[in-house]
Amino acid sequence: MYVLQTVSNTISEVTETICGGLSRAKEAVCDFFDEDATLSRKTFALVCFICILAGVIYGFLLSPVKKGIHVNIANGCCCGDDEEDEDE
Repeated sequence: MYVLQTVSNTISEVTETICGGLSRAKEAVCDFFDEDATLSRKTFALVCFICILAGVIYGFLLSPVKKGIHVNIANGCCCGDDEEDEDE
């Protein structure tokens, strides 16, 4: 009984911490765009963000190509070629 209560309390604390962090991050981003900064600073920040996002997406698209995807459905049986080689 106490274990479930401890897990529930821990999950609720983690949820509050994450929500608080996200709201602070949102406020920081909103403050950045609301302040009187030069247009070049905002443009530079947006270009950097877009480049990082494009790099992440490009990396996820290339990751299957780098590792290669092989599907082998043999169910652990060696059929065909090996038996023919032994007969010869």
